Amino acid sequence: MYPTQTRGGLGVRTFKVTDKTGRVAAARVVSENEGQEVFIISAMAQVVRINLEDVRITGRDTQGVIVWRDRDPGDYVASIACFQETDYTKELPEANSKKSDEE
Repeated sequence: MYPTQTRGGLGVRTFKVTDKTGRVAAARVVSENEGQEVFIISAMAQVVRINLEDVRITGRDTQGVIVWRDRDPGDYVASIACFQETDYTKELPEANSKKSDEE
């Protein structure tokens, strides 16, 4: 939660950036739905898939959670993608049911 700022407000810190944590590569706002996952794609084409239920929730002004530890020293995060698998077959009407009824 962010407090309301008024004129002359100095802002609110969201991430605690230190030499240990490094710079923030990317950030996304996610909902608390089950089954959400994140792909982290590196510049050297390494992909890490993480279920968000496995990442602990921390406070706003913290150093964060390490989600990708074993990487090459010259590699860096190129992109991230958040997604939630959806079974669209449950939402679509049966395509062959009308044809089978007519026959």
